[in-house]
Amino acid sequence: MEIEQVIFGEIIRNRRLELNISQENLALKADMDRSYVSEIERGHKNPSLSKILALATALQLKPHELFYLFEELSYKKQKNNHQSM
Repeated sequence: MEIEQVIFGEIIRNRRLELNISQENLALKADMDRSYVSEIERGHKNPSLSKILALATALQLKPHELFYLFEELSYKKQKNNHQSM
């Protein structure tokens, strides 16, 4: 499991919870299987660009906003990792 996948999944889950929607509802909006959304959220799947764009739309984000959240969380985790050394 790649750390990038875990971080991306965390962002998807956090945003979904902010919007107070279920995995099933997100899956329907993004035209995906609920189990696939679950796998993404747990960092077990590496979605294609088309899936990422569908998720961004379903989560009421522009693609650049989703990638910004990814960069922001990646930076925070990297910074915390260096501080704990």
